[in-house]
Amino acid sequence: MASKKEKLFKIIVYGNKAKVKTLTPGVDYVFHVETVRGEDHSTSVMEKVMTKPSRICRLTLKAVNTSAKLMWNPTETNFTHYKIYISNRTFVKEYLIWEMMTENTVTNLTPGGIYNITVQRVPGDVTGSGTLIRVVAEPEKPMKLKVFNISAYSFSLYWSLPSGHVERFHVDLVPDSCFVTIKDLGGGEYQVDVSNAVPGTKYNVTIPSISATTYSSPVSRTVTMNVT
Repeated sequence: MASKKEKLFKIIVYGNKAKVKTLTPGVDYVFHVETVRGEDHSTSVMEKVMTKPSRICRLTLKAVNTSAKLMWNPTETNFTHYKIYISNRTFVKEYLIWEMMTENTVTNLTPGGIYNITVQRVPGDVTGSGTLIRVVAEPEKPMKLKVFNISAYSFSLYWSLPSGHVERFHVDLVPDSCFVTIKDLGGGEYQVDVSNAVPGTKYNVTIPSISATTYSSPVSRTVTMNVT
């Protein structure tokens, strides 16, 4: 057995199979197999094998909005390029990187979109084991937030669904002694009714959009209740 970077060595096997260990990842090897009887040797049979490269280690995200910066550890292995898959429920995209780098930025993500990204090393035609990371792009914040129906004990807020993907909204009220009811009005419109407020009290309201566990930048309003 030999490769371009390995010296020739031999293995004697008393059977019809052999297991070769400690091969270098991402290297071409050439195996010559022949039968032996005493001093006589048969014509050898040749088989070329390329080992898989080392997998991507410590794949991490540094920042995610509509772009995701991926980073990973360098390693001693042989390969020619990287293959990156991006997928969600509706599409799969593949692209190649021919530079020997340890980071890459994936662009044009849909706000709030949830993606699976797989990074692999490839030497020639052999694909290494993939390393997967889940990416949630930061959603857009709620649109057109306005306050109406302010009285001494209650008020309401209205906003519109932003572009991209949003799973839900969170309403944070300070002080938080009131009752809060969120209504889906349909057509991408939402309303919050706040009751049991204290007359003359100033309330700070913040509302972010949420996709999976990722929050958008919030929109906020300050509401001062009427005095009876």
